Amino acid sequence: MKNKSVLFIAILSIITLFQNCSREEELILNEDYITVTDLIKYCSKSPCYIKPVEWEGKEVKVKGHIDDNYMLLKDIRNGNNIQISVHYLCDSSCTDSIFKKIILSNNKKNMCYVKGTLQSFEMSNMFNCTVCCKILLHSANDIYFENKY
Repeated sequence: MKNKSVLFIAILSIITLFQNCSREEELILNEDYITVTDLIKYCSKSPCYIKPVEWEGKEVKVKGHIDDNYMLLKDIRNGNNIQISVHYLCDSSCTDSIFKKIILSNNKKNMCYVKGTLQSFEMSNMFNCTVCCKILLHSANDIYFENKY
């Protein structure tokens, strides 16, 4: 009886292992992408004298809605937004394809999924200076619109 239960557990383990190994890495948009608000909390707006920040140059996947000016990714739940821009290594045709995709595919109701690299920049006013982040896009493939509406 003990051998049968051990054999049964071994067979179940092998089946489970094969299912996990054969499964391709599917992109599950709502699970793989963080919100704009979560990214802002992660970047935490450090004071300017704390540089370099540990998240500089890291790849990030963020979901939100494109703002009216086309260069802000917005969390419509609370109004938080983050700047998106084109990476400096992107040539003019790459830049054009990114803007065409944003302008032609954008619908305020559609969720936008962006993959890019984090870059820090300083934002200062009369009283203090903080380090903020923006997302650099490398190609038009870094943007995906979920067209539900």
